[in-house]
Amino acid sequence: MASIFELQNPPFGQLTKTKVVKTENGAHTLTTAELIEGIVDGTPTGNRTITTPTAAEILTALGIQNKVGQTFELTIVNKAASTHKFTLTAGSGVTIVGEPDVTADTSGTFIFRVTSSTAVSAFRIKTNGNSIS
Repeated sequence: MASIFELQNPPFGQLTKTKVVKTENGAHTLTTAELIEGIVDGTPTGNRTITTPTAAEILTALGIQNKVGQTFELTIVNKAASTHKFTLTAGSGVTIVGEPDVTADTSGTFIFRVTSSTAVSAFRIKTNGNSIS
C-alpha cells in the first residue's frame, strides 16, 4: 500500500493544472511554475511566440524529483477566431517534437519529459482538429 508521501509526489511527474497564463498581445517567456503547472490561455491579436524556460531552469524547478523519465504537461488554448496562432519555441536545452503551432480556435497539449540530466523534450500530443468551445 502506498504511503501518503508517495501519493503526494508521484514518480511520473505533476499533471495538475493550477495556473492560467494569459498571453495575447506579445511574445511571452514562461516561468518554470507557469510551464510545469500551467495552461496558456489567450486570444492573440497577431501571431504570438511562447518560449519555454531553459532545460537547466526546468530541472532546477523539479528539484529532488529531477530524474530521467519524469513528465508533466502544458496545454495552450488559442481562442482567436481568425488566423492568429501561438507558436511554442524551445529555451536552451529543450527540444520540441511535433507541431509547435497552436492555430486559431484550437488547443494543443505538450508532454514534457526529462530526457537526461541536462535536457528536456516536449512532445506534441496529436489532436483530432476539432474546434474549442
